[in-house]
Amino acid sequence: MRGHLFYDRKKSNNCYRSCCFSSLRYWRNSFFIEKTTKKNTTKRTSNQEISELQAYAKNLVINKYGWTEADFNALLKLWYKESGWNVYANGNGCYGIPQAKPGKKMSSEGSDWKTNGKTQIRWGLKYIAGRYGNPTKALKHSDKYHWY
Repeated sequence: MRGHLFYDRKKSNNCYRSCCFSSLRYWRNSFFIEKTTKKNTTKRTSNQEISELQAYAKNLVINKYGWTEADFNALLKLWYKESGWNVYANGNGCYGIPQAKPGKKMSSEGSDWKTNGKTQIRWGLKYIAGRYGNPTKALKHSDKYHWY
């Protein structure tokens, strides 16, 4: 997610609000002034690692949660938008593939949450199941409100 400040024309006091967005978006009745916050990402997950993590996630989505292929595709889009499937992605207090805020929440799935994408995926899928029911609903929420 990138940090942006935007001017909300609906507000009479002409205030600026700060939000997390995966990319610059234009909302009706709002004018954005981009103030990109650099992510403190020093490491990057390789394409091969990303492919392996996505295969792991697909296995859990289909076999553990019983969700559909469409749900897996929604998960792909959601986490590409959030972190680019980068295990080390961090910024605005969010961390990892699912962009948990704070990242330490993922320690419920393992003490290696900072470096293990599988731990992050397990936590993220539990979060999605508990809060939204499935990745398709989480993606719809993210598309509408720019967070999930």
